[in-house]
Amino acid sequence: MRVLRVTTPGLIVGVFVGASLNLLELATLNTPPMFIAFAMMLFGWRIGVDIVGQGVRTLLKTIPPAAISTMVAITIALIGAYITHQLLGFPFLDAALGFMPGAFQVMPVVALEVGADGLYVTTQHLIRVLAMGMLIPFFASYWSRP
Repeated sequence: MRVLRVTTPGLIVGVFVGASLNLLELATLNTPPMFIAFAMMLFGWRIGVDIVGQGVRTLLKTIPPAAISTMVAITIALIGAYITHQLLGFPFLDAALGFMPGAFQVMPVVALEVGADGLYVTTQHLIRVLAMGMLIPFFASYWSRP
């Protein structure tokens, strides 16, 4: 993106203009979902490069460990969701969305979109975030020992 001289504010303006044209019905934009996913990935990379101050080469080195850790987190979440589904009888989709890592603000909206119980998913994420907030200080003191 630096080679193309596209800055993060330039990307934000492009997204804002496209969304405004579509919302005001001045132009109908039928962007393929894969293109949107790719654009959001590039947008995130650009913000990461701007914030961290590292080049794309350094950023590309982080992709394999990030992909592996994401797959491990998703696997653990699905195992937890399956156990919750089997032991407590919650629908698997609700439990899976509740256990997925991150996305505290987005996952309840996804739950409502796919017909899952948004309140359950929100409560599950809220309890997880609060529990992590209480447990991290204890683990941080242990991890910071020489």
